[in-house]
Amino acid sequence: MKKTLLLLFTPFLIFACKKDADLNPTKSQLVGTWEQERSYSYNFDQTLLPGNGQIIIIAADGSYERKRHDTLDYKGTYTLKVKKDCCERKNTLTFSTSESASGSYNYIELENEKLKLSTSCCYQDGGAVYYRRVK
Repeated sequence: MKKTLLLLFTPFLIFACKKDADLNPTKSQLVGTWEQERSYSYNFDQTLLPGNGQIIIIAADGSYERKRHDTLDYKGTYTLKVKKDCCERKNTLTFSTSESASGSYNYIELENEKLKLSTSCCYQDGGAVYYRRVK
């Protein structure tokens, strides 16, 4: 009887278990042109209007550009890595560029064509920059 009940309920147990989806965006989802929308830190919060010209371009070949209107401020490469943070996070994918020799990185969140790059929870005075997709 016990074996029959076990066999009967095993499929329910298997399919009832919730599987966590991978919340990290893929590289192909990040590729594109992004315009800065908002930036904030512990003592600063600025919202920028569409057409402000603060642009980053993330390419599929690993190249990265930062522009101010049509002026190129920086051109280099970027790296995506999974890193555990000091606090519980939905996502663990980080974004870093060759612009920073210090090895600094930002955690990536992507939702509804909005890109958020935020500092680690380890930093007391951290912040984030939000971008809207333009291409």
